Formats: sequence, C-alpha cells, structure tokens
Amino acid sequence: YRSMDKGEQKTIALERFKASLSLIDAQIQSGVPFKSTEDEINQFVFEGKRESLTFVSNLSLMGGQRGNVTVAYRVETGTDSKKILYARENTIGIENQKDIKLLDGFDDIHFEYFFEEVTAEQGTWIEEWTDTTTLPGKIRIHLKRGSQTIALIVPARTNMFMTPSTMNVSYLRPTKTGVFS
Repeated sequence: YRSMDKGEQKTIALERFKASLSLIDAQIQSGVPFKSTEDEINQFVFEGKRESLTFVSNLSLMGGQRGNVTVAYRVETGTDSKKILYARENTIGIENQKDIKLLDGFDDIHFEYFFEEVTAEQGTWIEEWTDTTTLPGKIRIHLKRGSQTIALIVPARTNMFMTPSTMNVSYLRPTKTGVFS
C-alpha cells in the first residue's frame, strides 16, 4: 500500500505543477495595457524583477469579482531553504486582496524579461525591467529542482507587453521537456 500511496502523491504533485504552470501562462497572456494615473505619472502598471513580477491581467486565478486584477507574483524562501512562488491578486477599485501558493519545493525560481530595441535585430533576456515606456514581449520563468531545469517562455498574446518588433511572437517553449520527479 505504501508504494501505491507514494504513486498517488506523486501524481497529485505533478497535476498541481501542470495546473499551476497553465494558470501562470494564461494569466500572463491575459495581461492588459493599464497605465497608472497615481501622482500623474501615467506609466504602465508593470514591475519586473528577478524574484517578482507585477502587472494587470483580465484573468483572475481566484475568480470572484469580474474586472481587471493587479497580479503580483513573488518568490520567497521557505523554512527548508526551498523556493516558493506565491501570487497575490487585487481587483482594481476594490479592496479584496487574495494570496495563493502556486509552486513550492524548488531550488530556484526566477523571472527574466525579453528586451528588444526597435532598431535591434535580436533581443536579450534581462533580470529586471526598467523601461517605463514599453513592456516585454516575453517573460521567462526559470524553475530548478535538483539537476532538472525548466525555462518556460510565456509570450503576451495581446499588445499589452509587445513592442513593435516582437508582435509576431506567439509560442510557448519549454527549454527542457519532461516533468520534475
């Protein structure tokens, strides 16, 4: 019975992993071009760092109120020194902040952002997005557990994150196939 229980636990963990990646992918692809009007700054609501990502999406992972949500993904270190990815959502205009744990038990989780200048032939991946006038066309999520690494590239399917030179990008490409054991 123990091996059967272990097999069931592994199956549940793999299904959760698969579902979490699908939700992250869908939420990023549902990003909307939302500009902040606080303090008359008028810049995109987007903050991309190595261990956090904040943007506006029209897809809520938690359901509830309809409308755009501000999404903040953050990486934290657990008591076992493993990395955990959390998502925090807040419906714009309503104070209803909610948190959810998406992924845990990883040696490393981090984000990268595809930067491409309009005149450049090729872009480059950077760990922090500092440009307030444009947004990345792709976001890469790195996941590492033991010797296994997956880099999930998520394109924005709306014009929200796209610069003129990246508008034709529309694919999802893991750098390594397979699942974590």
